[in-house]
Amino acid sequence: MTISHREKLIRKGKTSFIIRRGIIDWGLTTAVLYTLFASVLDNGFNAQAFIREVAISFVIFPISGVLFGLIMWSLLNRPEHTLRK
Repeated sequence: MTISHREKLIRKGKTSFIIRRGIIDWGLTTAVLYTLFASVLDNGFNAQAFIREVAISFVIFPISGVLFGLIMWSLLNRPEHTLRK
């Protein structure tokens, strides 16, 4: 990541970063992939099981995305000299 890209992310703020990178990019993407793989591999695509997986995944993974976003935010805001090691 370039310094200017890092600075842009920091300028947008913590809340924006967590929503975009944590909830949307990580949480929702992981929920979609998990739901597709879990429903097909476990049940051979059962519509009822799929709906249950969607309901669970689209709650748990975005909530986990907040934690992911917080961790990534703290790493993003480390002093530059620790990022280059």
